[in-house]
Amino acid sequence: MTGRRLLHIPIGIARSLVGLLILTFPTGATLAQLTVNSQTDLQALAHDITGPGVVISNPQVDCDPLGYGEFQYSGSLLGMDGGVLLTTGKIVNTIGPNNATNTSYEQGIPGNSTLNIVTGRTTKDACKFEFDVIPTGDSLHFDFVFGSEEYNEWVGSQYNDVFGFFISGPGITGDPGIGNDKNIALLPGTSEAVAINNVNNSINSGYFHDNTGGQQLQYDGFTTGLSARSAVQPCATYHLKLIVADATDRKYDSGVFIAKVKSNAVTMTPITLNGSNALV
Repeated sequence: MTGRRLLHIPIGIARSLVGLLILTFPTGATLAQLTVNSQTDLQALAHDITGPGVVISNPQVDCDPLGYGEFQYSGSLLGMDGGVLLTTGKIVNTIGPNNATNTSYEQGIPGNSTLNIVTGRTTKDACKFEFDVIPTGDSLHFDFVFGSEEYNEWVGSQYNDVFGFFISGPGITGDPGIGNDKNIALLPGTSEAVAINNVNNSINSGYFHDNTGGQQLQYDGFTTGLSARSAVQPCATYHLKLIVADATDRKYDSGVFIAKVKSNAVTMTPITLNGSNALV
């Protein structure tokens, strides 16, 4: 790609050089509308993501301690007011303004084999939050926003940072090559996962916000208007895995903001043989 190298320096060296400028803030840092906090109490983290019509239990996290937590937001860009934040770097590095194009923190932990299949690359610095969920209705859904410092200069490259929300349980057929898990973080009306190379200024731009010069978030770009959805059996137990990872190298942070998991309401109406609405 043009514009990706300085004086024809190899890509790997160039990314190392531009990654030297890293902004850090204390835990619980805030600017304008976005606040993030570390949350090591996994029951509290599960509570942050529990919405109407669901019961969540057995939460587990596999992530750098600085890479996950909870967030609150009072602006309009994210389309949500709070939930759980998973990143390949530090959660504090999500806070605006967007005054750097290369914010990075290398966690130094392994990637995720399932996301390797999704992105077609070797992933690194994976951050995973998983739990059991019991819905009261016949559907599960939750909103999400995926943001990254890989935008916009690394679009179309091998640095295709990616995430996935995988569900397994009764009635769920797993995606090819990944067992019982089905990815539900997809572009609407498709079976295509959301990643840097397929949601950007040129491709599926209706679901993308170019954050160049933005004041609320540090990420150079992020998705908009996307939800994860799945049909389920009421009162059955399902397992959700929410994962984000760097692709190819560990540089340039990416993250996903996840709103509360919800299930549709169930209504019951009494019916009698004579049409009366009263039962004795």
